Amino acid sequence: MKILILISLFFNQNFFYDHLLGKNVSDDIKLKLFQTSENNYRVIPDTQNKSQEIKKKNILIRTNDDGIIEHISLHLRGYTLDEIIEIYIEKYGIPDECYSMKAEVESLNLATKKSNINEDYINLESSHLKDNPILIKWFKEKIEITILKNFITGKITVTFSFFE
Repeated sequence: MKILILISLFFNQNFFYDHLLGKNVSDDIKLKLFQTSENNYRVIPDTQNKSQEIKKKNILIRTNDDGIIEHISLHLRGYTLDEIIEIYIEKYGIPDECYSMKAEVESLNLATKKSNINEDYINLESSHLKDNPILIKWFKEKIEITILKNFITGKITVTFSFFE
């Protein structure tokens, strides 16, 4: 039993990055960063400890012009939405907002002579956890935590946003 609790705590600590919001990216934030463009960074996985990053695909950080971290997104694979929701409910409690997808999907075909692009749009409606939401939000002081499941790819994105 002690082993399971320890593994659970170790596993869950890699899902929470809200403590970095509002800090300067040049501070010692204990992450290896690669700058991809102005104000945008990608976290370089620790190759010494691959077990933490096995299912995590990307962690992206966006700063303001002063280097203050305003947005962190985790692009996850290998997890069910229910697993992710459970992890975040354990820390943040019941979500403040949930949205489910309405049955209809609107498609727009942008065909030109050189390309054929299809765009799909979904309509969301306010819902509850029992309604299988694809968008879940928590609001904690100056932080918004959002979980979004892409209805086409199934990929789950968790974002932490700082606002004043």
